[in-house]
Amino acid sequence: MPQAIDTDCMNLKLIYNFTYRLTGNIRIAETLIRETVSSSPETLDNEQALLKLVWRRFLFCYGNVSFTAKEELQQFLLELAPEIRAVLILRDILGLSVSQISAITGSPEDEILPLLAAGRRNLSRKKKPARITA
Repeated sequence: MPQAIDTDCMNLKLIYNFTYRLTGNIRIAETLIRETVSSSPETLDNEQALLKLVWRRFLFCYGNVSFTAKEELQQFLLELAPEIRAVLILRDILGLSVSQISAITGSPEDEILPLLAAGRRNLSRKKKPARITA
């Protein structure tokens, strides 16, 4: 995590990973965290509450913004709809459960698995086959 957000709080490291993967942009990720923590400092010790707040702030401020990234995998993530991107990040990168993801995103639990499957399908289509050389 960049020096601009210097803390020993493990929750902020998790939140940074989430916001960075959502946006592909260090400055925007840091801004989202700063604004979320400054508006709700009481949630600093509650990982799920922080993720929920930062997700809502992301949707409000950047939900309709198209981001780009230099890394191929990050660019693939950024090409997904924000809801699908969030579910993939929360499950496959951060390892959260379906019920936790539902609580964070506000999507019903029975919608999480189809979103996750759609995201995984889209990412698998983007992967280039390995180049075989003789």
